[in-house]
Amino acid sequence: MLSQRDVAIVSPVPGTTRDVVSVALDLDGIKAVLSDTAGLRSTTDAVEQIGISRAAASVGEADLKVLVLPLPPFAYPWTDVRALLEEELVLPHVDGETIVLFNQVDLLPPSFAAASGDATPPDDAERARRLAEGVVREWMPAGPRWWVGSVETGEGMDAFLEHGLNAAVKRKYVCNRVARSPTPPPHYH
Repeated sequence: MLSQRDVAIVSPVPGTTRDVVSVALDLDGIKAVLSDTAGLRSTTDAVEQIGISRAAASVGEADLKVLVLPLPPFAYPWTDVRALLEEELVLPHVDGETIVLFNQVDLLPPSFAAASGDATPPDDAERARRLAEGVVREWMPAGPRWWVGSVETGEGMDAFLEHGLNAAVKRKYVCNRVARSPTPPPHYH
């Protein structure tokens, strides 16, 4: 989506991405390198473990991190959020420089939209925002910036790009240019 071209295999099947796929981008006039990696998760597949190891190394080298998490699993009351986040091996990598995109807002279960204890039920977008906010507040104490959207439908992606990714790049590189120059091109995971 960010590269505006087909550069990586995208599939709902876990373990599809194994290599680090990097693409050069221009984010509001700032040259950047974005790397898409394997998801950080536990697996017994030896080849996938190599991809995850490469992904972890890429995360460690990144100036900014973009963490994409599926939002629907968090909507179920029986979800063990701690176990889900630990299985995805993401918590050690989340810090103040992390941008979290809760993806797949379009796939929230119908029961999620119908359930509400509020006198005036919030709309689906507000309910999704509250859900994501609760996950961040409870499980990500480093206080990452976060957005809710859908890469598939494009919902929320303009806000994510403008106020999330591009704003983070500007904060980190444009604002710091006065303090240190020249600024190397940023690298994202």
